[in-house]
Amino acid sequence: MASKEALTVLEGVGALGVIQGAGSMIAWFGWDKHWGLLGLLDKHVFPTPWWVGLILAVAGLALILRADQLKKTT
Repeated sequence: MASKEALTVLEGVGALGVIQGAGSMIAWFGWDKHWGLLGLLDKHVFPTPWWVGLILAVAGLALILRADQLKKTT
């Protein structure tokens, strides 16, 4: 069983993933550049396509929903 604090951290990480991913997708379609951590990755490491932001946002949402599901069972 996960503690309430661990689930809150999981939700926080999920929220950051959603914000980062969605923001990066919006920036990609609006200004043809990534935003935040994906912008640093795109500029300094290797080029990243727009769908990387989508994957990050969906993964973040999945973390939030999983933490919520675990909170209901405890």
